[in-house]
Amino acid sequence: MLVLSFLLSLSLSFSLTLTSTPQLAKILRECSKEDVSSLLKEGESIHLFKMNLTKVKKLSKARLLIILGSEPWERELIKIFKGKVINLKLKDSHFFLSPKRVKIVLKFLKNYIKINENCFKKLNKLDKIYKKLEGCKFYTYHRMLYYLVKDYGVYEVPLSFGHSEFSGIRPSSLKGAKFVVVSEISGEKALKAFRIRTHFIGIGFFKGLEENLRTLRRLCSFK
Repeated sequence: MLVLSFLLSLSLSFSLTLTSTPQLAKILRECSKEDVSSLLKEGESIHLFKMNLTKVKKLSKARLLIILGSEPWERELIKIFKGKVINLKLKDSHFFLSPKRVKIVLKFLKNYIKINENCFKKLNKLDKIYKKLEGCKFYTYHRMLYYLVKDYGVYEVPLSFGHSEFSGIRPSSLKGAKFVVVSEISGEKALKAFRIRTHFIGIGFFKGLEENLRTLRRLCSFK
């Protein structure tokens, strides 16, 4: 940490807005004109963070660091980062699955960066449709829909209480269960289940929300 802190103190360039996760970076790219990058690469687990030279370089170029605040390593960065840190203090890293929660985050970030008002219009439209999820019940591989449950009144029954990186339950053991929701990163192609995008890998933020909505409409049987 001392070496890292020293390297960051040598920074002369402060032009980048850096986020802790690629999903938050995608939101800001679509909803602002900020020069945005993510500390984590797409597909890199937020739960298995490892510092390297690439991450140090990104930190050294950032004027603003926005963290979710859900992971211990994010909070450690506050101690060493030389620019301004915004801690969103979110309880779950999958906040971006909820249009309502993203609206709350963007309204807060308006105090620091300029947010495109058209994004709020899109989120309001999606929020109204997502409200129709209320009362929908389904199993999930592990708990990953915290803010959908909190914001829209769905019932999530996790079959494992860990994350997929640590869980002893394999997707193949869920065969036969009805209304199972699994992540798009699950490698179990044989599993007959509803797959939703929980990481938005290879897809934009709004397109990811819209794709998930189509899946949840089939799952919950509403128009």
